[in-house]
Amino acid sequence: MGGIEYRKVVETVADDFQENPINYVTERDFQVAMVEKLRAMLSPASATLTTTVLDGTSDTSFKRAYWQQIQRQMSTQGQIDRVHTELSVQKNERLDVAVFQPELSHPIQWVSGGSKRFDERDLEFVCELKFVKNKTSFPTTSGHPVRELAANPSSAPRLCESVSSDTSILDISENGIEKDIKE
Repeated sequence: MGGIEYRKVVETVADDFQENPINYVTERDFQVAMVEKLRAMLSPASATLTTTVLDGTSDTSFKRAYWQQIQRQMSTQGQIDRVHTELSVQKNERLDVAVFQPELSHPIQWVSGGSKRFDERDLEFVCELKFVKNKTSFPTTSGHPVRELAANPSSAPRLCESVSSDTSILDISENGIEKDIKE
């Protein structure tokens, strides 16, 4: 894990949210807080691209100058910041916060619209954020506070199975997070 305890970074942001909820207006504010903390802690701060190539480019694309510039930068600078938001790994799938390994070794897929898709094997850490507005705890039948849920982490299958039980610790259907947890 590169010397960083990622869980502690997430917990630090969660603590700040509980102490200063006014500073978190949207999910993006959580992303910014995570990126700031991660970039300050990571060493090395950039991932090397020495063996990585840009796949799927086309000379007929009107964005040719853009991908060619990226390709030049990859070969001359050979680095990319390790922490990013909304990182694309598959069609219609973006990761809220992602940290690259210190060296990328798989091709970056150029998508005709100008997006870049990265290989999941080049990732060291990912975080999916859910901003549940106007609540002091996750929706549950018993009102478990966030700290209690964090102190007793559950596996995704346990969370999904427990939804239908009378002793459910978390109502994952109310805010539409069941699909994300299963994923």
